[in-house]
Amino acid sequence: MQESKGKDITGSTKGTTDNHALGFIAAIVSSATFGLIPLFTIPVMKAGMTFQSILTYRFSFSAILLLPVILASPQRRKALRITWKQAIEIAVLAMLYFLTAAFLFDSYKYMPSGKSTTLLFMYPVYTAIIMVLFFHEKFSWKTAAAIVLAVAGVAFLSAVKGTGQNQHTAALGLILILAAGLIYAVYLVAIPQTEAGRIDSLALTFYVLLFGFIYLIISTSLRAPGLQPIQDWKSGINLLLLALVPTLISNLTLVVAVKTVGSTPTSILGAFEPLTAVCVGTLVLGEPFSWLDALGIGLIISAVIILLLQKKSQKQVEKVA
Repeated sequence: MQESKGKDITGSTKGTTDNHALGFIAAIVSSATFGLIPLFTIPVMKAGMTFQSILTYRFSFSAILLLPVILASPQRRKALRITWKQAIEIAVLAMLYFLTAAFLFDSYKYMPSGKSTTLLFMYPVYTAIIMVLFFHEKFSWKTAAAIVLAVAGVAFLSAVKGTGQNQHTAALGLILILAAGLIYAVYLVAIPQTEAGRIDSLALTFYVLLFGFIYLIISTSLRAPGLQPIQDWKSGINLLLLALVPTLISNLTLVVAVKTVGSTPTSILGAFEPLTAVCVGTLVLGEPFSWLDALGIGLIISAVIILLLQKKSQKQVEKVA
C-alpha cells in the first residue's frame, strides 16, 4: 500500500513522528464528527425534507465553505490543477462517497438513527478483508484482536428494530447500511491507491464534494419532488452545521488520516463514530440505552486502546533500530 509521507493538509513536510500523531488525531476527529450526522439530519427530515435534498444542500454548502480557504492561498490554488486521470479517479471516489451518504440517510427511514450510524462501523471489517485479499497486508495478533473487539462492540450496539410496520423495514434498513459500510471501505482503501489520493488534501476534499453535488443534482432532478427549498431558519442552521461538522471537517480529516497512517488504522479508530452516534441518540434523540450498549462501548474503547498501544510499541522499536 502506498502512503503519503510527511505532508500535512497544506502540503508542507513533517517528521515521521509528527506525521503519525497528526494522522491519529485526524482519524479520531473524523470519526467523532461523522457520528454527529443524525443530530443535524433527523430534525430536517422530520420537517419534511427528503434525504436527496438534504444531501444536495450538505455537499453544496460544504464545497462553498471550502472554496474560499483554497483560493486564499496561491499554493492551494495550484493544487486545483489536476490531470484528466486524476479527474476520473476523483469522480469515482466522489461516487463512492455519494452512495455511502445516500444509503446511510435512506436507512434512517427504516431504523433508529443511532443504531444505523453505529452499524456503518462495520466498514473496518470490510477494509481489513479488502487489504488482505487484494493488497496482501499483514496483520499482527493485536490488530486482529482490535478488529474482533470493535466488531463485537458494534454487535452489542446493533439490536435493530424496524421503525415501520414490520420486520421487513428493519431488514431493508440493515441491507442499506451494510451496503453503505462496504462502499465506504472501498472509498477508504481507494484514496491512497490512486494518483488523486496524492494531491493536496484540501483540493481532493473540495473535488469530492463538488462531484458529489453534481451527482446529487442529477439524482434529485430525476425524483419527485425534486430539490426542495429550505422551509425555515432552524432547518437552514441544521443544514449549515451538517455541511460544516460531519461533512467538511470529517471528510478533510479523513483524507489526512488515510494519507498519513493508512486505511486500516483509520478504519479502526473510526470506533469513535458509533460512540458519538450512541451518545447523540441517547442524550439528544431520546433513544434507549441498555447495559448491552455500555458493553459494546467498552469493547470498542478497548479496541482503540489496543491499536494505539501497538502503534506506540512499533515507534519505540523503530527508534531503537
